Amino acid sequence: IYTSGSTGRPKGVAVEHRAVLAMIRAMRRLLDDEELEGVFAGASVCFDPSVMEIFGTLALGGTVVLGRNALELPTLPAAGRIRTCILVPSSMQALLASHALPSGIRCVVFGGEALKRPLVDRLHALHPAPRVVNVYGPTEDTVYSTACEVRAGSGPIAIGRPVPGSRAWVLDEAMRPLPAGVPGELYLAGDKLARGYLYDDALTRERFIERDADEALPETRLYRTGDLCR
Repeated sequence: IYTSGSTGRPKGVAVEHRAVLAMIRAMRRLLDDEELEGVFAGASVCFDPSVMEIFGTLALGGTVVLGRNALELPTLPAAGRIRTCILVPSSMQALLASHALPSGIRCVVFGGEALKRPLVDRLHALHPAPRVVNVYGPTEDTVYSTACEVRAGSGPIAIGRPVPGSRAWVLDEAMRPLPAGVPGELYLAGDKLARGYLYDDALTRERFIERDADEALPETRLYRTGDLCR
């Protein structure tokens, strides 16, 4: 599947079958049976959340409610059956502005953009029922890598902890693990890593790091995200 190209030219990411299975196992931990009863699928099949919406939902015995895009969500004939939606925050902003979120929704999963506290507060004020989850992850680690349930409060929203099948490391420039609270670059490892970039061995070697494990960092293969975190 091709990345969006927001940080350069779109790249074909070769995602293996085992990585999708690992993502589905992680999704089983993310959503309960009721939330899987109606999962809205409004993402383009060229966008990696569609793998979660369609294949993940069906593989776990859930029901997919198809739509052309997020803004169509409230007008769908089956809108009343929707229990979970996976959205970028800007789409939710538009839905809340028109007071158009279906009342049956039990879980909102946000990803693809930074989630801001005011949007979550507005969602909770207008629709107190839905559980809110913030997920982060690149296509190179099969849709999402970390998750965090967001409750009412103050301050910035975290990207959470690694989901099953993913491991996360914050490393310095020499690829040494950093202590808690110290900013560094985020690297990912685990069963959900993609094979690499289609027809681009040089970029694959640059971003998918093959190394000898050591005591400080026991990973033999890491994906370098380019994102700073702590």
